[in-house]
Amino acid sequence: CDFLQQEPGTLLELLRINNILQQPKAALGVLKYAQMNPASGKLNPPEDLWYEELQQWDEALHRYNDKLSIGCGNHVAAILGKLRCLEALNEWDSMQNTIDAYFM
Repeated sequence: CDFLQQEPGTLLELLRINNILQQPKAALGVLKYAQMNPASGKLNPPEDLWYEELQQWDEALHRYNDKLSIGCGNHVAAILGKLRCLEALNEWDSMQNTIDAYFM
């Protein structure tokens, strides 16, 4: 996979193509490859947004919770991402608790 290291954005394009072609397992494989091979390039948008795009709600929620627990990155973006995941998972009580905790 040397070509992946030579061309920045290749992984991102592979993710997009597989997502457009409705090949979620292939797209998820690209995402896993990017995680295991940091030299292959940084994904932009971040991985948590790709998990949302691939409708991997539990994994995206886990990542947002991790970001919130360690306080790294954009706090508001992580809260909103968490809320999107909870909505997709129909976790209404958890969604309300999150809103109360951060916005009330």
